[in-house]
Amino acid sequence: MAAPHTARPSRVRPSRFRAALISGVAVFSAGLVLAAAGCTGQASSTSAVAPAMETFAAASTMAGPAEAAPAQAASSAAGSASAAAGGAAAEAPGVAPGSAPDVAPQATTARSVIRTADLRVRLDVPAPAATGSDAEDRAARDRDRAAALAAAVSSARSTVAGLGGFVAAATDDEASAQLTLRVPTAAYDQARGTLAALGTVTSSTESATDVTAELVDAQSRVDTMTASVARVRQLLAGAQAIGDVLAIESELTAREAELESWQRQVAALGGQVDLATISVAITATVADGAPEVVVAEPERNAFVTGLANGWGAVTALLTGLAAVLGALLPFLPVLLVAGWAAWWLLRGRSRRAARSARGPAAGPATE
Repeated sequence: MAAPHTARPSRVRPSRFRAALISGVAVFSAGLVLAAAGCTGQASSTSAVAPAMETFAAASTMAGPAEAAPAQAASSAAGSASAAAGGAAAEAPGVAPGSAPDVAPQATTARSVIRTADLRVRLDVPAPAATGSDAEDRAARDRDRAAALAAAVSSARSTVAGLGGFVAAATDDEASAQLTLRVPTAAYDQARGTLAALGTVTSSTESATDVTAELVDAQSRVDTMTASVARVRQLLAGAQAIGDVLAIESELTAREAELESWQRQVAALGGQVDLATISVAITATVADGAPEVVVAEPERNAFVTGLANGWGAVTALLTGLAAVLGALLPFLPVLLVAGWAAWWLLRGRSRRAARSARGPAAGPATE
């Protein structure tokens, strides 16, 4: 009697497993070859493809016919990627086939500096001729001071306008004026020298702030956010579901707001770098041309001096008494009420004492 036939469980053949493994390795290696070809050009891609090709050839030799097909396909893909990378490198201008492209030297970044200055200038106006009247002399000095101040302010405005700048702020009164001027940085030294020549410089301060790093960082963020906004807009154009559209629009709004913020920062820094700020305070003073006249006091004898001193002492005493009286006057009503109350109490006590004294004396006389 024949023994019963027992079915053995089926299992994956080792050859198929190895074929799948080799296919996965081949695809992964092809991806690495593409990345290397895109980053380093023909030379680096050729050197990266050669070991992979040797590995695929060895794997094909060791594997059977069924296993060799995936390896050969991956090898063909890697070879195509290498050829494409080599062609791109060969077509690049200035790059010889089979050589790595030269890296151009980076240009030196120009420094971005914010320059500011603060000047205080005094105008010395000559005194007008004396007319003998204090009112007329005072009016003449005021007119001359106002005219000199107006001429200085007009000269400052003309200087800034001629250099391509403008007046950012201006305030003035009868004897002084304050100007905030913006001039191109290239004309900063010329503008400052011209303004200092308006009169006598009594105070001067300057400052220079290097904002190169801040400006480069802000511009880099603007470029990055611009590319990010463009990508989000592409996603929005291809979105179909309402939920996806709403989510992408919300993200797009946030990124556009951040982009505008960085653009404003770049514009503000660029404006401060391109235009220097000069603050000028102009003060006009009129010199007093009349010499000071010292009047000598006449000499006095001892009697007159003593009389004057005595009169001064009496005046001081009366002034002190008046001050004391003025200080006590608000308390006078209170003192009057207190005095009247004390007098009324004392009067009542004296009457009671008189009555008690008359009582014993009247008793024996009645008996």
